Amino acid sequence: FTFAEGQGLETLGLKSGEVTGQLVDGFFSNYPDVIENTKRVLKGEALSYKTNFEGVFFEIRNTPIQNNLGKVEGLIGVAIDI
Repeated sequence: FTFAEGQGLETLGLKSGEVTGQLVDGFFSNYPDVIENTKRVLKGEALSYKTNFEGVFFEIRNTPIQNNLGKVEGLIGVAIDI
């Protein structure tokens, strides 16, 4: 994570920026669907899916970020508390 903020973090009992610097596979180690979907996005696929974090449902929207040569260098993820 290079940046994280918003109400969704507060819903999970986290502070804005608290996950910054953490790896997705470490932070979401109990959520294999999130890890697998993140890997798909890092291969270039844009995804939207729903997941449950400790009883709170989120719609996740992930879009790969590509450099000018088309190589995926990261992703933008938005989690909406539903």
